[in-house]
Amino acid sequence: MAYKILWYSIPSLLDTSSGAAIRCKLMLEKLHQRGIDVMVLNAANADDEQGMANINTIRRQLEPAVAINGNKCFYQFNLDGIEYFIHNTPHYDVDQLRAQDQTELFLLYAQMLEQYEPDLVMTYSADIFSSVMRSEARARGIPVVYALCNGSHTSFGFNDCDIVFTTSKATSDFYRVETDMDVAHVGNFIEPRQVVASPESRDPKYITMINPSHAKGIAVFIKLALTWNKKHPDQKFLIVKSRGNYEQILCSLHWPDGKPLVGPDGVNPVSMIDVAEHTSNISAVYALTRVLVAPSLWHESWGRVVTEANLNSIPVLATNNGGLYEAMGDGRGGICLPPPASSMEDQCCLPTDEEIAPYVEALEKLLTEDYTAACAEAAALTGIEASVDRLYNLIEPLLKQGTESKHPFDGSYYHNHVYMEKRRDSLKAAREAQAAAAASAAKGTATPGVVKVTGVRAQPKNGSRASRNTKRKKR
Repeated sequence: MAYKILWYSIPSLLDTSSGAAIRCKLMLEKLHQRGIDVMVLNAANADDEQGMANINTIRRQLEPAVAINGNKCFYQFNLDGIEYFIHNTPHYDVDQLRAQDQTELFLLYAQMLEQYEPDLVMTYSADIFSSVMRSEARARGIPVVYALCNGSHTSFGFNDCDIVFTTSKATSDFYRVETDMDVAHVGNFIEPRQVVASPESRDPKYITMINPSHAKGIAVFIKLALTWNKKHPDQKFLIVKSRGNYEQILCSLHWPDGKPLVGPDGVNPVSMIDVAEHTSNISAVYALTRVLVAPSLWHESWGRVVTEANLNSIPVLATNNGGLYEAMGDGRGGICLPPPASSMEDQCCLPTDEEIAPYVEALEKLLTEDYTAACAEAAALTGIEASVDRLYNLIEPLLKQGTESKHPFDGSYYHNHVYMEKRRDSLKAAREAQAAAAASAAKGTATPGVVKVTGVRAQPKNGSRASRNTKRKKR
């Protein structure tokens, strides 16, 4: 019998604006390919509204059909062999989650623990409510594994988890120093065929930055573009939006003396930079890129765009924050530099001329030297199958443990034992009724009033037929 994993998180794994969602969705698909049965429970939440494209496609194609307390509030569909349940949350922002939404999520989650009977729960929700969800699983003898995707959890104790893992050794070391916690590291999950541009589509002409936020180092990129443009006015730069309002971010930047980058006249001071909208077709971006710049000013757990660039034989200029060096194949696929002090102190502050000089020199090297072989070496070191192997070896003991220790009704973090006994009796009666109905159907007779235990599959809108598989997005 195959192992069973239930993934739970309020943020949706269909969010295209979240590198963590993209990574963990692929991670689960790879575990499914290894023979593990996987089910996913999410709310319809994303890091940014621009990441809602996949979820909005589901909403257009399907009607909610899984009912909780009489309210049909969940979409159910199969995508790449994984069964998804997505709560029809009215707002994309997780901070707007209502008490009603939490109740409905918990009730369906409890049904999954009882009926699906997973051997392991995996998650990455950082909210307090989700701690209750994790505790509920452990109270029923089901181990819990947390996918730690950034350096923002330094106050967490993770007492409701059996294992915490992350992508890079740098992040593992960061948590060991900051919190004295043992966090395993397994590598990243990036599928080359989803991100590599075809040779015929390649037209490399841009120096590119993806996700122009303050923490990602937009101030450093802007200063680099301005400085480079003075000597090489023909070179074009590209910014690809992901989260936040780019225009507002641009207007928040200032020079070291405090003078705003964008003056009161509103004239764009960085006209050498083209701006592209957020896209799920990231390979099209790499097809146009000569050098990728990833000047992060915070601890990057990995930096998936760095690895994606190297997979496309594109060298990278990055800061040495967090796991960026590892994402670059231990520095093989480009150049890592210390972040400018001015921008580290104030993420809205452009670096000084002296601080940006090493970046200009590094960019010159990346544009003039052949990094094809170096990028190939970096890509080989960061391959996805090795990450899957490390993760599987990490969780397999817990999967085995879960098959023996899980007791869906003999204990609960939230409910009392009398209520749990009633739930067990109700499910037993429903299953017996289903078995009787199946036996009657086999004999050509009907048994009225049979209770259906599992969720009702979402039906396509307008009565049209729909495939069980929603159209796959590349990113």
